[in-house]
Amino acid sequence: MKRIALLAPLLLASLPARADLLTMKDGNIIEVKVTGTVRKADKKDYWVVEDDKGKKREILATDVHSIQKCMTSWEARAENKKWYDKEKPLRKETWDDQLKFAKACRTKNMDDEAEAHFKKAYELRLASTPDDEKVRALFAQWLEKECELFDEALDEWRKIYKGKAARAEKTADARIGLAKWCVEQELYTEAKGEYEQALAIEPANSAAKQALAKLQVAMEVPVDPGFYRMVKPALQGAAKFLRLQQAKDGSIGADVTEYSVYGLKAMTALSAAALVAAWEFESIEKPEKAAEIPKEISRAVEFLISGQGGPAIPGAIDNWGPIFTIQLFVRLMKKKLFEPKKEALKKGIEDAVAALKATQMTDGGWMYYTQIQTCSSFQTAGAVIALCTAKNAGFTVDDGCIGRGADALAKLKYAEGSYDYYYLPPQSGVESSHSAIGACARSPLCEFALAAAGKGSESSRLQAMNNFCTFQTVLEKIKGQKGTHVGKGMTAPYYFLFGHYWTTRCFRTLDRGPMRARLAWMRNILVRYQEADGAFTDWPDTKGYRVYGAALVALALREIATTEKDPAIAEK
Repeated sequence: MKRIALLAPLLLASLPARADLLTMKDGNIIEVKVTGTVRKADKKDYWVVEDDKGKKREILATDVHSIQKCMTSWEARAENKKWYDKEKPLRKETWDDQLKFAKACRTKNMDDEAEAHFKKAYELRLASTPDDEKVRALFAQWLEKECELFDEALDEWRKIYKGKAARAEKTADARIGLAKWCVEQELYTEAKGEYEQALAIEPANSAAKQALAKLQVAMEVPVDPGFYRMVKPALQGAAKFLRLQQAKDGSIGADVTEYSVYGLKAMTALSAAALVAAWEFESIEKPEKAAEIPKEISRAVEFLISGQGGPAIPGAIDNWGPIFTIQLFVRLMKKKLFEPKKEALKKGIEDAVAALKATQMTDGGWMYYTQIQTCSSFQTAGAVIALCTAKNAGFTVDDGCIGRGADALAKLKYAEGSYDYYYLPPQSGVESSHSAIGACARSPLCEFALAAAGKGSESSRLQAMNNFCTFQTVLEKIKGQKGTHVGKGMTAPYYFLFGHYWTTRCFRTLDRGPMRARLAWMRNILVRYQEADGAFTDWPDTKGYRVYGAALVALALREIATTEKDPAIAEK
């Protein structure tokens, strides 16, 4: 990613040829093209700007804090489209040339075009691929590694499986061997069927019984095999990094003494949930892993059960701790291996629900500092989601608590699919902070929370998701920058990966076709950010930034790979 440092406050003499981001003094972020300046009758200077529709307007120069200069996102898209339209007719109708062109499209973030040409390469090569098992296996591997067409690759593995199944001996050992092969190819349903066939042939076969039992435990979390293949390397890398960050007391992360919004309890719960995600999927591939809880997960859970890890800074409110603890403990309550800890987990969830109820503000929402008297949209949304999750899991939750939270959140909505950071009285003389760009990282979370509470509208939720996708490249330009909020509402860098995680969960409220397209788009973005040791970075100002980054992305990858119903959404 090309990083562009914020400029110092502007002088009119330094007019840029174009600008893609204006940071206003009130914190609003606006993407426009600066075309000139004008001094009006009020004797004040204004920037003349143009939006993506070519509409011009004027912005008071003293309201602008800084400008980042470069090509606007719509200009970049137009340049890429011009390149594509020129190159496409020149491509040969051969699989290797289509593959090369698809990869070139991917480098320009033209994911839809890239996928179309990967599929074209697949169709062209398929036509010349003989029906030979070894050749088809190589073809399937090519589809995975070169084209990232995982569903098509699984179709090839299934064709190979049908041939193997037809030729396999009608013995228990042969069926067990074929089941193991199916697991290696992530054909889990087929593997289950083969173990069942082995037992039908030889009901007392202990190897088949044990393997089937382990596979059934491992398949507690429904998985989309094609999408899991997409996210597996990045998820495993993030989990490996997180395992190395655990302290002797079982906690994970070091943010609590530096920026207590996150807190050690929240960091540990978030990280443990990410490790559970990796363990769940690893157990499907290697069912023997499902037989024992990984020690790092056990230690993190013990730390959370102990009640340690509250905020270390006076005035900080530990709401994220209960929010992420509920998310983790509800998932663990469903696992057979955690039955001995069931009562402790139950108490942990009840305590977390009580903590959120105790910190609910008079306006109905939640905030992370006592000195701020009105709720924040994103923490209120997180609390509503956590309370809905607990309620759906069978815990007693005050419906009024959820309702007041949802109402407080709804009051922070200022446009279709857009939400304020927190309530600000109207201000004069400055650009409004009501911007789809400035709100795009938090708004899908807010819409998801309203959906969980049985409120909100589908059209507004779609708009929030569309805003995030439209302005993701704008958000990317603040990723990795130092400092926190500029003014009163700017999207801070440390909300970058946070926003990607919650938006991924929001994507899963879509119908299957649009959902899979959005999830594939998200995966392609997230894997680009992974560092060599498996971590993810969005804000370099605390020791724990790489921990929460890795955990948030790991959980987003889990959302991409699973077909499990979101626990925050009630069954209809």
